[in-house]
Amino acid sequence: MAGVMPNIPVWNELWLDSRLVLNWVSSIKRRSSGRNLLICDPASTLPRALRRMVPLDVWIEPGVGTALMDPQKEAGDDLYDNILIHVYRANVRRTREKLETAMKLVQPSGTISVYIQHLNGEFDGSNFSSELAGYVNEVLAADWIGYRITARFAGGRVKRQLRRTEGRLFQYLVPSSILRVPLLIGAVVLWPFIAALTAANNFRLRNRSDLCPEYCSSALLSVTKAPIRHDDAPQTVPAAEELRPAWAHARGSAVGVDH
Repeated sequence: MAGVMPNIPVWNELWLDSRLVLNWVSSIKRRSSGRNLLICDPASTLPRALRRMVPLDVWIEPGVGTALMDPQKEAGDDLYDNILIHVYRANVRRTREKLETAMKLVQPSGTISVYIQHLNGEFDGSNFSSELAGYVNEVLAADWIGYRITARFAGGRVKRQLRRTEGRLFQYLVPSSILRVPLLIGAVVLWPFIAALTAANNFRLRNRSDLCPEYCSSALLSVTKAPIRHDDAPQTVPAAEELRPAWAHARGSAVGVDH
């Protein structure tokens, strides 16, 4: 289906995932941009697209087993106002290392966002939503008192089913024999209906990203240093604790409630 992340048409299965990134861009523009940094691996499609939207420095991680940047050497005295870390599920356990590096590169009032993408997760037999809570507990240390975190999610049971149906149709687009040509014709006829259903589902869920759905396909976690106030400082909780309502919804959806 047409489009390259995050510039995705509404009938694409990645449209909800792309909105998480585009909303991050919009939030930067509302804050008058500032200095921005993207940390990603070579497979990411975000650098070229995001550079067309906002001023952006990019650091591409050479690969697993390679040391991350030296914060003082790379940034000097010029810290960043907004940092986005793009990680795929396969490398999500390295996020903690990247996040700690980003903490040394961000302004005291800046924001660090982690975009975790489960690419083609609809074909995975596991439920990424249940795993995601554990990953966040690993990434966000329990002793990070005084940080505020917001989370946005994409996914859902309907999204997963439509993507799987589309994948089955694609299998018939290259017939292996003349006898399978009718299957090709049937797939071509049915595909617009699947695309229309995908677009309708995307539109239905466009503003419902605050709770983690069943079969989450991506998540955007944003961490900001909480302003210090004498009246509430003793009650400040670890950042990861603020996500408990979102995970509770994901557990509830496991019994059949779709988001």
